[in-house]
Amino acid sequence: MINDILDLSKIESGTVTLDIEEVCPGLAGYGRAQFKHIAENKNLPFNIDFAADLPPVIVSDSKRLQA
Repeated sequence: MINDILDLSKIESGTVTLDIEEVCPGLAGYGRAQFKHIAENKNLPFNIDFAADLPPVIVSDSKRLQA
């Protein structure tokens, strides 16, 4: 969390350049990789559902989106 705050302050001060582009977010795969094992260890179901009308791409900095 401290790194996130430091990144935000660098962006606000102009010392970090964002690389804004259209990205296809692999959020389902990322979510599974990050949290499925935690749910399994606690014997909890883990599902990821997205609305059918979500756009196929978003505009973001892919490096920071995956961080």
